[in-house]
Amino acid sequence: MGFMIVGTMIITAVVFYSIKWFTDDSKLGRLVGVIVSIIVFFGYLYLMSWADENYDNAFADIVMVTPYLLLAVALIVLAVAKIAEYVSGGKNNTEPHKTIVTGGKKNNTEPHETIVSMDWHSLIIANLNEPDITTDINTFDKTSTIYFHFTLVGRKHKTIKAKFVTISPNGSAANGIFKQTMISGSKNCVYWHYNDPQAAQPGNLTFYLYNKKNNQLIGTHTVVLI
Repeated sequence: MGFMIVGTMIITAVVFYSIKWFTDDSKLGRLVGVIVSIIVFFGYLYLMSWADENYDNAFADIVMVTPYLLLAVALIVLAVAKIAEYVSGGKNNTEPHKTIVTGGKKNNTEPHETIVSMDWHSLIIANLNEPDITTDINTFDKTSTIYFHFTLVGRKHKTIKAKFVTISPNGSAANGIFKQTMISGSKNCVYWHYNDPQAAQPGNLTFYLYNKKNNQLIGTHTVVLI
């Protein structure tokens, strides 16, 4: 009996942490992981108890059937990951969004951690048009409204929430958080301009993109204002 309980606990733990991992440790993933783990624990424990009472070679039969059960669990985990991705907005979040930030005010907001993410990176361009997601411009008039477009690249079954910081030539910083959950392939844009064109200064304008969860850098892009 002790062996059956230990074996069941091991399988249940594998199921739970697999679901957490595949769903990027989301709230839905943890909830479904708990529910599925409870079902797996009692179901598998009942199966072993029933087999032990009704078959002489119960242990051998359980060993033979376990790989098929694990395969079924793996399919459930993958299905849960897709459901969590859909519910969190992953299916519909590849359309561009936009956020406005403005320069011209001094504050104490500085770029966050400079640790570069190993799981995520981004393709960033800058131009003068919101619909234009292909043209990349390096130099702008200092009174322009500049659009930073980015595309996220990461594991397809993972989700992410991002935040950004822009540093103006005068040293002012502006930051923001994207409300939507994004996936690999998601596109977004931020547009920037000086509040007061008369106070616009030339120099470098830098856009930083971070993983909101761990503050790791997933992209940066610098343009020149003249």
